[in-house]
Amino acid sequence: MIRNRNPLSGYGLVVQHIKSLRNIKVNNYPKFQDIPIVIGIESNFGNEHYTIANHVMESKLKNVIILKEDKGMIGIRTGKTVPKQTMVDYGNEKIRNSKILFSNMLVTNSEHVSMKKMTPEEITGELIKQLLSFEKRYEYGLDNEKPPRIIFSGKGSNRFDDLVMAFLLNLQTRRLFLNDTGKRYSRWRERAALGFNLEF
Repeated sequence: MIRNRNPLSGYGLVVQHIKSLRNIKVNNYPKFQDIPIVIGIESNFGNEHYTIANHVMESKLKNVIILKEDKGMIGIRTGKTVPKQTMVDYGNEKIRNSKILFSNMLVTNSEHVSMKKMTPEEITGELIKQLLSFEKRYEYGLDNEKPPRIIFSGKGSNRFDDLVMAFLLNLQTRRLFLNDTGKRYSRWRERAALGFNLEF
């Protein structure tokens, strides 16, 4: 999880976060040193997703895959290409069937001095709180004859849903990566399966 108040410095945090994951050791062995890491970037706002992707590619990190949509577009366009209803349904199904496990090796990064670096336990607690607040909402416009706009959100006064969205994007990235029928990710899936069970 990455938290930062300045979007521009967030690009460097993505690379820093991947490096932190690479350095996690299990029994003194860097468990994720060579494992492929798949990045699913939400692509709803301007060209920010391209900037993040370019920053990651320029970093020369090895075994990093940036997820692309079917037409070669970088990232996951929620709301159009991937409706949030689909993401929420998929997440609910995984939670209901106890297919979600939380690691006790969660990594957090924070670059802003005024921001508290959260512990794994605090992140898990915050995620649960946000999941409980996340809901389907109906937004009505001025035209009564038009159907309401359906949105999924947990935002409100002093409430955020950034962790829920990161959680849903993570699941959607996994889903698209594993279910891609072409050869685009086949060699990466084979390599990933050697060191990490992706079928959860």
